[in-house]
Amino acid sequence: MGLGSATVVTTLLFTSRFLMSYFPELEKAGRQRKRRFLTLLTAADPLLDPITRGFFQMTETGDLNYGSVLMLAVTSAVLTVLLGDGGLMVNVVPDLGMLQALRYLVVFQHMLLLPMWTFVVFRFFLLI
Repeated sequence: MGLGSATVVTTLLFTSRFLMSYFPELEKAGRQRKRRFLTLLTAADPLLDPITRGFFQMTETGDLNYGSVLMLAVTSAVLTVLLGDGGLMVNVVPDLGMLQALRYLVVFQHMLLLPMWTFVVFRFFLLI
């Protein structure tokens, strides 16, 4: 149950953080802690900033947050390895309904990642 809850929270947090990066005014308000809801969305920034600045070498605000897409992809990959077909923890999950729900979550993450990754690739290579 803890793995499922943590994965749902990280999926929502990283996806909303990526979407918030489309709107620089909201991102600035969240970083300045003007609105409580936006502050919650920037809760992952201490984890995402080193990835965004180090791996993607982005120092400016106002562009897409590539670190959130990368972390969502890592989360999805770990969940797939653990709970996918032939996964490492499939036999440990006591409830088949929970296992099926977590597999649906993996499919949902993949549906989110496809358009996000397309935008990232095109934007990173300055095609759009």
